[in-house]
Amino acid sequence: MRHTAPYERIVAGMNIGYMQWHDGDPYDLDALDSVSPSELAALQALLVRRKDSDWRDSEALARIGSATAAKAPAGNRRPRWRFWDRPATSITRPPPEILA
Repeated sequence: MRHTAPYERIVAGMNIGYMQWHDGDPYDLDALDSVSPSELAALQALLVRRKDSDWRDSEALARIGSATAAKAPAGNRRPRWRFWDRPATSITRPPPEILA
């Protein structure tokens, strides 16, 4: 099945490299306004399946704003783990075997 250029831009944007990930490049959300209703339904189904893997999927579902998109749980808004989320216990507190 042949798709419109906006649909292809959104799908192509799902495959990103390190620099796009690092810079936090979002999907082309304006392209969602230009896809056909059947393409929008297909994109919505795809985004619901992917929503836990990328914050951009949740953002696109919010832009779609349909009842199905609204029922999809929020998904990840940031990476699952970042080094600065963990306390620096190794620096602020010595290991237990040294205290014994």
